[in-house]
Amino acid sequence: LVYERADSLIPINMSQQVNVLECLLLGESQQMLYPESSFKIELPLNENFRADLTTIDDLGEIVAVYGTYINSESIIYEYPIYSYWVTSNNELAFNSPMKYMFTDISIEYIPQLPLIYNSTDGYWYLPDSAVYDQESFVNPFFVSSLYVNNSFYGTYVHPDVDVNYTVGTNSYGTFVAFTGNVHADSLVRGAVHFGKINNTYLYRIYLADDLLYQYNVLEEGSDVMGGTLQLDLNVGFKDVLYSELSQVASENYQLLVNVSQLDTKTNELKIIGRASIDLDSSLLGFHNYKLDIPLKDDFFELGGQELLKQTLTRGTNYDLFISVESSLFDCIVDGNLFKGVFAQELIRANFMLDVGEAQLIFNGTQVDIPYIPIFQEGVPLTKIRAGLYEFNSLDYSSDFIIETLYTDKNVLFESSSDYIFNSELNKITLIGSYRDYSGKVYANITYKTFEWNSDFISTLEPITFTFDKDYLQDITKYLEFIIQYNKIPGYETEKIDSDTGRVVLSDEKKSPTSLNIYLYNFVDDTWDLVNFIVYSDYSGTNSFSYVVDRNFITFEQYFNKTSLSSEEFQLKTIFTIEEDIGEYFISTIGFDINSINSSIYYNTPNTEHTVNPEVIFDIDLTDYYTNPEIYLEQVKINLDYYSELEFDNAFLFSDYMLLQEQDNFYLRNEYLEFELFELDEDVLSLSRKELERIIYHDIENDKYFLRAKIEYDFECIIEINLGSNSKLEILSKLSLVKYDLSVSYSYYETTRISAQEIDVPFELTAIFAPNYIEASQTIYRKADDDKTDIGVFGGYLCDSDTNQRLMLRQMLYYNFTGSQEKDSLILLDHEYTDSILQNTVPYGKLIFPIDYLINTTDFMFIADEDVISVEFYYHNGTDYVKNGDMLKDSIYPEIFTYTWINSSLDTEVSSGEVVKILLNITNLFGYNGEYEYFLIADYDKPSPTITAGSGTENFEEGMIADPSTPFIFNSNEIITEDPQHYSWYDNFTTFDSSNMAQSFYPDGYSSLWNMNPLNLYNQYPTSTTLEDFNGWNLDYDPEFSISSFDNTEQLKLNSSVAPASIPANQPDGFSLDQGMSDWAGDLNAIDDDYTTFSQTYYPGTYSFEDDTDGGNPSGWSTYELGGTVAIESSYSGHAKIVKIEDTVATGGLYMSNAFTPITSGDATIEFWHHMSDYNAPMVITVSDDGDGYFEGGITY
Repeated sequence: LVYERADSLIPINMSQQVNVLECLLLGESQQMLYPESSFKIELPLNENFRADLTTIDDLGEIVAVYGTYINSESIIYEYPIYSYWVTSNNELAFNSPMKYMFTDISIEYIPQLPLIYNSTDGYWYLPDSAVYDQESFVNPFFVSSLYVNNSFYGTYVHPDVDVNYTVGTNSYGTFVAFTGNVHADSLVRGAVHFGKINNTYLYRIYLADDLLYQYNVLEEGSDVMGGTLQLDLNVGFKDVLYSELSQVASENYQLLVNVSQLDTKTNELKIIGRASIDLDSSLLGFHNYKLDIPLKDDFFELGGQELLKQTLTRGTNYDLFISVESSLFDCIVDGNLFKGVFAQELIRANFMLDVGEAQLIFNGTQVDIPYIPIFQEGVPLTKIRAGLYEFNSLDYSSDFIIETLYTDKNVLFESSSDYIFNSELNKITLIGSYRDYSGKVYANITYKTFEWNSDFISTLEPITFTFDKDYLQDITKYLEFIIQYNKIPGYETEKIDSDTGRVVLSDEKKSPTSLNIYLYNFVDDTWDLVNFIVYSDYSGTNSFSYVVDRNFITFEQYFNKTSLSSEEFQLKTIFTIEEDIGEYFISTIGFDINSINSSIYYNTPNTEHTVNPEVIFDIDLTDYYTNPEIYLEQVKINLDYYSELEFDNAFLFSDYMLLQEQDNFYLRNEYLEFELFELDEDVLSLSRKELERIIYHDIENDKYFLRAKIEYDFECIIEINLGSNSKLEILSKLSLVKYDLSVSYSYYETTRISAQEIDVPFELTAIFAPNYIEASQTIYRKADDDKTDIGVFGGYLCDSDTNQRLMLRQMLYYNFTGSQEKDSLILLDHEYTDSILQNTVPYGKLIFPIDYLINTTDFMFIADEDVISVEFYYHNGTDYVKNGDMLKDSIYPEIFTYTWINSSLDTEVSSGEVVKILLNITNLFGYNGEYEYFLIADYDKPSPTITAGSGTENFEEGMIADPSTPFIFNSNEIITEDPQHYSWYDNFTTFDSSNMAQSFYPDGYSSLWNMNPLNLYNQYPTSTTLEDFNGWNLDYDPEFSISSFDNTEQLKLNSSVAPASIPANQPDGFSLDQGMSDWAGDLNAIDDDYTTFSQTYYPGTYSFEDDTDGGNPSGWSTYELGGTVAIESSYSGHAKIVKIEDTVATGGLYMSNAFTPITSGDATIEFWHHMSDYNAPMVITVSDDGDGYFEGGITY
């Protein structure tokens, strides 16, 4: 059965009653994450940019710090400060890139509150509430930074971390239970954290940044479609403590964006739209997000799109206010305690406005198709490989649309997945069943020619001009378009001013030359860009003339005859503007033409009358043709002339004209006609052959000349007012200022010398001439002297001491061989010249010091006076290093001085070692020479002594000195009155030859060894070495001695057996104190008549002279656990020593030698040793353990 109500609009009321017998609530307890319920206070900064915290009475724990900055527009900004600390003076110090711009800081902190003792259970409970700035903080859940009286207990973070108390919760609240005894009267206080503010739980954690878009960029009536807000920001937790982020979970992690209209007068906000973006809850750490937020239909509130348009329109008092807020809801922590800083950092924000299509207006209407379609049929494609083809045979470079793609048999369709077209590379990729196709492919395409864009605009319809003339009979010479503009062609761009927020003009170009003219080529079936010349019209009507002549194009290619029965033909044009505009916010490009007039100019009409001025003149060459000794080879004519035109402006219609002008140069040829010659920059060159053809000889006057003509040839087209009294006056002027004639010829001259001429010698005169040295382009004046110089014709010969001179007399004779008597010589000329012979190596000598070098030494060097510089070098052990330049004496220019300060620091040598120096001298002629010297370092401090009397008296105890008592001063320094060596530059004849004799008897010889002072001649065997010691080496029978000299100026006798004696008779001042001598022969004849020569190597059983440096001593056993035992080349003047060096704190170090027992005779064991530290342990052992045993070293 079906029942229906009579009135279906009457409601039916139904009721039901339920009895609840039992209700059970199942709940689960979870640890919630709360934002800090902190207090906020502002504190000023002192002169040290620190804040005084003593003004905060209840400061418990600082949560956050912000710096306050006020910009030039009085806008207050807050910047977070992450690096801060509390000093011992209870001041807050911090670091920030904007530290010195802050005026004060804001501090968010948790208040320090006292805890309440409960005597019943002995716990200390957190206070239930606190009131701050009229806000009630309730539901305490945690306490940190706990103090008991003045003892700091810290923060309870985990049961495993003992801080002498725990935090718990019971029915009375949250409490602190101490593990030790804390008296009930104690003051227990800490930073108490609350979960509610004004009885509301703080489950939401959020941060927000505000953006202000102050730019009014839209024109009135703009069609606003929407826009895009692009954000680049970092969001999430930083500086996480006590737990890890993996223990935190949240299902509600969002970014909220609100866009509003801000009234700049009333500061009223009206919401335009809002968006909510879900963030990745698995990435709660500080993470980067790049977001594009569309401002489309779902974004806008009711009327929001119109409100956005109103906000951005020019002339309004509205700004765009954008709020970006990140928020985190209902966080759950799986841990005992979590603490972190939730941060938001807005890196970049960009607002893109969508205002619909650009305004494309042509002839007052909106353009739907902004290009000219041009169809091309049957375009063959080039095969790259199977299935890949490319467009190459294209008439235009513009974009195009493929109308049809086909093979020889089939039509391909892109919609049917037959091919893919890459418009950027103009390539076709065949797919599907055609992917392996390799045959021919064709296309019918439509070009998007002259397509409009931001920097290109064109007339989208060709403009056709019709002319009625037979252009085949009348040759077109000029084509002209006269265009009058309402708006000059060009563009203008606008940008947003970052200071004012207004859209201002940033660039503009308006010029008639911006107009490009394309002509249609009927022969090639293409549009060609033609270069027209633009002429300005100064009448103030914005009219300009565009002209092209036949020199640049072939007009017949662009003319199209419309019919065979008439002379009418057409010309098609397209006007464009093509500019590189660059960056802009708004751009406007275009032109507005009021009228176009076209004209074609043919050959000059018969009514034209041209008067070309000309100048005829003669070029006289008589002197070069009448002189038999001159042979003319070439003529160069340089012309100086000018030409000009003057017009009567009274009847001119416009101030522009078409002008062609040129200057022609003619020479009359052999046919008495003027022949045209080309000038090269107004210069004409004629060879001998050309001159023979055009030279004219006037026999009557005996003149040779060229007849020349200059003509000023011009043609012009102008517009004039024609009337009954029309008159046009044009004044053309040609002026020849001068011509310069340059000739090239050969001159032949024969001179006969009479045999009666007399030889007249030059007279030489005694004069006093200045002394000088002539270098390259430089004269160096030397000091004058009183020596007589020689004066000759044309100069003088100097007598100067500083240079060798070579005087030459050059004489020129003529030999007459045809004389009847005999050959006769006649002196024609003679001349005296003085040639200066320069030394290629300048010379000089170091005169101080001679032998020794102290720490601060004055050097003196004497050189030839043409020496201009002396460079001072010293040897650092590896190479020569420049120390400075020697100073030339102002009075005595041949003397150079230099002071070397602290030479021991530069050379790093010790006293007694050799220091090498080098002097590099340079003279005026650029020659240089190097002089090397060896000096002995003497850096020890002097220790002089003064002796009274004979040295045995004691004047301190009663003895009195009288005037006769002698006092002796002893400097204790080496006396260097005589040089201890002589330079190999010295002349040996200055020495006594008797002192050059050495008297000793080598084995097998009985005669003395005598040396000649110059040649160093000796008698065994016969050998001679000239002048110096270098290379003198006497090497005879190897069983006997070897003697040698070298340039170290010391005698060295090299062998290796026993000490030798050499004669005591030696020259004064010639020291033989250094070197060594070992002999391999019979030395039994040594007696007291000979002087023993000291040695460098130790003459013992073990001298180590043949051992390798750095190796172990041969014949010895070494133990090197505690260091090294190694051979060194020398030490303190001793050659080849063993160095035992302790380098390790533990372990022994020694060398040992076992030798044959000594049973009779001298049982002396001699050795020498030196220690760097005499307080260190040193063990030397000599024993008789069957065999002899010697050991020396360091033991532990």
